[in-house]
Amino acid sequence: MAGEDEPAAAGGPQRGGTVALTRWESIHGGFNPYISLSAADHYGYLSHLYDSVLGFDKAGRIAPELAESWELPDDLTYIFNMRPGCLFQDGAACDAHALQANMDYLTNTEDLAGQDRARAGISKAVSREVIDDLSWRMVNSEPFAPTVVNFLASPGTGMLISPAHFETAITNPVGAGPMFQTDYNDGENWVAERWDGYWDNDNVWVDGMEQLILPDANSGWNAFLSGEVSYSRPPGGMTRAVQDQLIADGFQALSGTNQIWMQSWFNLNPDRPPEINLFRDPRLRRAVHLSIDREAINQIATEGLGKASRAPVSQESWALLPDKDYYADSPNVAEAHQLMDAAGYGDGITGTYLSFATEFHRRMAEPVHNQLREAGFDFQFVEDAQAVILDRVWATEDWQMAVFTWESPFDPDPVPRNTMTGFMNWMYGSPEGGPRTGRADPALHPNDEVLQALAETDQLVNAAAVGPSQEDRIPHYDALFQNSTDNGWDYHIAQYNQGWAGQGNLENFEFRDVDGWIVGDGAKYLWFST
Repeated sequence: MAGEDEPAAAGGPQRGGTVALTRWESIHGGFNPYISLSAADHYGYLSHLYDSVLGFDKAGRIAPELAESWELPDDLTYIFNMRPGCLFQDGAACDAHALQANMDYLTNTEDLAGQDRARAGISKAVSREVIDDLSWRMVNSEPFAPTVVNFLASPGTGMLISPAHFETAITNPVGAGPMFQTDYNDGENWVAERWDGYWDNDNVWVDGMEQLILPDANSGWNAFLSGEVSYSRPPGGMTRAVQDQLIADGFQALSGTNQIWMQSWFNLNPDRPPEINLFRDPRLRRAVHLSIDREAINQIATEGLGKASRAPVSQESWALLPDKDYYADSPNVAEAHQLMDAAGYGDGITGTYLSFATEFHRRMAEPVHNQLREAGFDFQFVEDAQAVILDRVWATEDWQMAVFTWESPFDPDPVPRNTMTGFMNWMYGSPEGGPRTGRADPALHPNDEVLQALAETDQLVNAAAVGPSQEDRIPHYDALFQNSTDNGWDYHIAQYNQGWAGQGNLENFEFRDVDGWIVGDGAKYLWFST
């Protein structure tokens, strides 16, 4: 990924060889980045074929990519200055005209789910125009700082297709990335070669890439252990025992924080009976927070290889002040009991606790449930497929608390924004239609303390989404994180760990903190020592 901090080259890079990786899924939506809605497609295939308008460094800070610079002359205007001489793989210029053509095409293109996720970067635009061959300008209808992040996100707005290939990109991709596709066999493999016309070819040392499409994670791991694959993730996660064994066997082992974390949700629907919506009482939400020992959860779920949460955001987020711990007052079970008693639940609380039925999710959901039960929350642990649990959550009929896994590597905005949507739409809805039909109007419910508090938090979400730079937004996020913690809308618990194993001859094999992937995504910065 352009803009990443380039690793130091010990002994100097050597050109040659093929990076072999594994996937246990064929591409879901084809090779058109605007139509494919799967992050697995983007990380597994598309990021090698297409560069984005903007990139990011290892800390998630925005960096140049196809655009060598960008300007925000005011809160509404975005100017991208494209990289001179940059070409698509068919030789067409990757310039301001190509960017305009892509945005025009994207305006009328939906993803496979009929949604407009890829259009997020231009969703508020009232005008888009070519200034000159290299400069492109967009003006939004209202300030929205996360706009720029959509030009680097995957899926997102920024991956550019050569305009002559819009209609065929789904099977025959032509981008401006480091690799061009030479073969794809559904269910078997995907093959690509280094493109010699790539603008950043000085950082591409391998001759090509291959994705072996195997039945499952265990098959992929066996392929790695046998030497067929350059690097892989242990199917059961990176544990200390696995890490030690890999190193003893001559492999490389990397471990860091996964971008995915677990957080709580509460049923706040005002139309449900008190035994269902009891967490409308802020004392009980705070009691949950005080009953959770986050570091103990981290030790149980990840052997301490993850991170205990200290804020309602990723530990690696640029928006989080380095030394701020919003959860420093937890655990405090004695205070939790005092709050439960004051709320009329001194004898404990019964109810239903919802969770996704995957081993990955269960690793953290079960110890959280156990801690809460010991503190007096006698919840029934209910798990099912993600779609089933989410439908049940949105119905808000028969549960009190749920735990979800979330991620948002490059900008905090999607998580608090969707959380507020969940509470103010799905649990309130419009006065006419009920849940999920429209956002509740606080003016119509002046005596609803929960809704009034949600509206205040919602204003802080919007305030944090305005600002010319990430640094300008940090104080707004500080206020938002404190408000969200004080209200107890969604307590974060811990971040999972992520681990990678590499062959011993793979050089510059480095962990990327912002999203838990490998620096360069496999196509860049890596080389083989032999």
